[in-house]
Amino acid sequence: MLSKVLLIRLERTATSTMSNKYEWELLFSNSGHKYFLDKLSGRCAVADGSGYFPNETDDGVLWINTEKPITLDLYNGSPILSVPVKNIDSKDLHTGASVFEASNLINKFKFNVRTSKKDYFKSLSKIISRIGE
Repeated sequence: MLSKVLLIRLERTATSTMSNKYEWELLFSNSGHKYFLDKLSGRCAVADGSGYFPNETDDGVLWINTEKPITLDLYNGSPILSVPVKNIDSKDLHTGASVFEASNLINKFKFNVRTSKKDYFKSLSKIISRIGE
């Protein structure tokens, strides 16, 4: 009986591993996030400190959503950058980003930056978009 249960668990593990294959290439990393290209799908994903590769993190694979802009807002007087991502269920989410991360994504994927406070963020958006040129 025990061997039958173990065999079923092994089959489930093999099936989920085979249906979720990725071939990760590190694009860049910062203190909190690592950004990877999946060579099989051509998409970019992010990993936080809970796992090395995106599919090993607590959140699972979070794909960078290049169809939406990076947002720049104020939170308690400090600028906050948010990168749009989609989980494996295609649910729209976002993850915080440093200026380094945002500028790399803007330059690599030609992201637009959306801001909510025009006067303050207009100049900051220009600075961010020019980093790395």
